[in-house]
Amino acid sequence: MKIPTTLLFLMVVNFSLAQSYEFTYDNSGNRTSRLVIYLSNNSATASQPSEENIQLQDSVSTQIAGINCIVYPNPTKGIVRIDILEELDEELYFSLTNERAQQIQSRNSSQKSITFDLSNYEVGIYLLLVQGKTRRSTLKIIKS
Repeated sequence: MKIPTTLLFLMVVNFSLAQSYEFTYDNSGNRTSRLVIYLSNNSATASQPSEENIQLQDSVSTQIAGINCIVYPNPTKGIVRIDILEELDEELYFSLTNERAQQIQSRNSSQKSITFDLSNYEVGIYLLLVQGKTRRSTLKIIKS
């Protein structure tokens, strides 16, 4: 009798915590939003997560050249975004190279957000070099 009671308890707990997710994607296949639907007492209520939670879903929170930032989505199907989480006191140089060490994109920027579009490139591993006046760092970006 313990097994059916345990199974019934698990079913009740599982049903009471039931939730569903709906996602939206941009043309490159990157997730742009997540809608959480909580199911309780045969009714559904929707909750929009904060932008921070969406960003952290498929992101890498790291330091690039000693600067705190979030890189997302990684892996990506197209557009990858780098959000710098602190004030910049210098212009940074960004260089994106493919597996054959060929530079495919580069730019200088002092903006707190920068994007790279990998939509037209092959699936694989790319390296993002970020360089300041006295610092330099590399981050792996995966195109799936």
